[in-house]
Amino acid sequence: MPAAVHKRIPQTSVDAVFDFASMQMNDGALLELQTTEQYADQKLKFHKELRSADLWADELPPPFYNRDLHRQKNHIIYFTPRSGSSWLTQELSATNRLGRAGEFLNPSFVKAIAESLKLKHHTLEAYLRRLIAKSRTGNNLFTIECTIYHIHELGADLSTFHQYINPHQASVLNIRKNIIAQGISLYKATQTNIFHTAGKTEKEISESKNFSDFNKQKILHWIRHILDQERKLAAYFREHAIRPKLMFYEDHYLEGARTLEVIAEHLNVRLDDDNGRRNPAHTNGHHRLAGNSNRVLEQQVRNTCASEVAKIEKQRSPILEYFSSISP
Repeated sequence: MPAAVHKRIPQTSVDAVFDFASMQMNDGALLELQTTEQYADQKLKFHKELRSADLWADELPPPFYNRDLHRQKNHIIYFTPRSGSSWLTQELSATNRLGRAGEFLNPSFVKAIAESLKLKHHTLEAYLRRLIAKSRTGNNLFTIECTIYHIHELGADLSTFHQYINPHQASVLNIRKNIIAQGISLYKATQTNIFHTAGKTEKEISESKNFSDFNKQKILHWIRHILDQERKLAAYFREHAIRPKLMFYEDHYLEGARTLEVIAEHLNVRLDDDNGRRNPAHTNGHHRLAGNSNRVLEQQVRNTCASEVAKIEKQRSPILEYFSSISP
């Protein structure tokens, strides 16, 4: 387990656990970046982490929370790895109107979160109840980011999750148009152990951007890994009649402010507060890691793996069509 997961958060800094830009920055072993086989073999299962949390004796009374009332303002952002989700979390949190959008179901984080919440009972219901009460923004809005692997980890407790986070409320699906470039980004992140720019030195960022080692099998593996997540997301949406708003990574950095406006409109939230003021976007934190080496690697993949790329894109095409057809 990464050291950051075991670290007890000081009582005076309980809210720090919700700074997921920082937490993701410090945890280079995110489960989202592991293979399906590795993920299945992980000992850091959600419920095990929740049960093993080192809880504090001085538990505070739970903040007021009415499940039926606030359930109407709880929303999910579904994502795949290297789709700009950390940047999106940062920008959503900065508005103080669109929730904190943390990866609250990521098994790498749940132990630290449970400890910070001072839970008395090791149950998913207690976890969600306290989590929502603590991390919603001032307008009572709660958002959570989930990969399909995080959702599958809930197993039989999925119905409990749905009781608190209504899947039929407005939701967002954040993916990339170019899955080849996405797979290369994931490949580079796992090879360099640099996943985000936040908290990294200029040297580390430069080394990541200039990394250009070409490994055909590893790159194709990560591309297929992303495709597997998209396929399972589509099956989950069909099974539960979920219709998320489809949004693409490629649009985030071109129209950052517009992205927030689209999400706010979809969630029926005003970005301006009651006094007509709007919080500024983050200027520091997460920025793009892609450099010229990404484009070089992508061209190598498309040149040397043309048949594999064509097969992947053919398999993906109906999935994208489905996502588009259900998007409001």
